[in-house]
Amino acid sequence: MNIYFQVVNNRISDVKYQCISDPTTNVAIEVLCTLLKGKTLDEVALINEDAFLQFLGCEDEVMRKKATFLLELLNKEILCYEA
Repeated sequence: MNIYFQVVNNRISDVKYQCISDPTTNVAIEVLCTLLKGKTLDEVALINEDAFLQFLGCEDEVMRKKATFLLELLNKEILCYEA
């Protein structure tokens, strides 16, 4: 899975992803992309599992694992961007 974001004036203006996965992962990544747009990198770095799951509207264990994975991937990409 790859996630790409465009940053303008320290704000995420666009987010895209590339992956081949199950439908629930696709839903989770779509929700994450929606959640990120318009936020600063600092605001995005503060998003935690609970906030993501609340925005997603589902808190079961499968979605929690997907949220954890996606947030770890996102934070890794932010670190690469800032380096």
